[in-house]
Amino acid sequence: MSIREIYQNLGITNSLDTELRKFNARTTLTIQKLEEELDYHKKEKVIGLVLLEVGMAFNIHSVSELIQDNIGDESMIQNIVILQAFIDTMLDEFSSYPMIVLKTQAAISKIFSSLQLDIGYSLVKGYKIVRAGASELDNELILKNLIWLESYPDSRAKFSNSLKYLLTKDYSDAFTNAYSALEGIVKSFLGTKKNLHDEKTISELISALKLDSGMGQILNRYCNLANDISSRHGKKDQEIKVSITPEVTEFYVYMTGSILRLIAKSTGRDQKL
Repeated sequence: MSIREIYQNLGITNSLDTELRKFNARTTLTIQKLEEELDYHKKEKVIGLVLLEVGMAFNIHSVSELIQDNIGDESMIQNIVILQAFIDTMLDEFSSYPMIVLKTQAAISKIFSSLQLDIGYSLVKGYKIVRAGASELDNELILKNLIWLESYPDSRAKFSNSLKYLLTKDYSDAFTNAYSALEGIVKSFLGTKKNLHDEKTISELISALKLDSGMGQILNRYCNLANDISSRHGKKDQEIKVSITPEVTEFYVYMTGSILRLIAKSTGRDQKL
């Protein structure tokens, strides 16, 4: 499942489109600004090397001219390839010019740090652009859960919201809604009014799902993470002991999806997907 399909399922495609247009604009302006600091011959060499790396033969005056305004998947892939080629060329060609290297990395990092949404790509170590997420996990733990949760509108809305908050980088609320979505389903599944973090609830859930008793520690940790980070518990920044990173939040949402899938399989709902 592509990043666009995820946004479509959450009904926020327009937000993604807006962010992609901003990304393309920042990329264009950043390349132009970095090129302006080079003399004519260095700039021409960079342009030639980038064209060679991406396999294009155009008469252009700036690498930025290769960046497309189109935000379709194929156009975005091409823009990412061009941006990566520009980064590689700048860092390789000017490796003996530390100020140029530092300015290039800082400018490129600014493009990605300015993102308000997850666009499906991230910057690693200041120079390598990588695809974010895993399509197989998205399909099994996100899309299929959204389908079977249609019979549980409140939990579906909360699980959907957890994804929206993850994508919009509101990590505390992502934890809150992921936890609440699972708690609602567990209460329905077990026929209990007890909260998810209750030891009896965890014990009954493990038994009902026929899981190893060691899963109790994992579920306890799952609940404690929500308690430490979730906005539901009114935690202040200075009280939070766990670092709230995109990776930790994504892991928590996927873990929520994993437990939801176990419940779906136990109830036979996964056979309808």
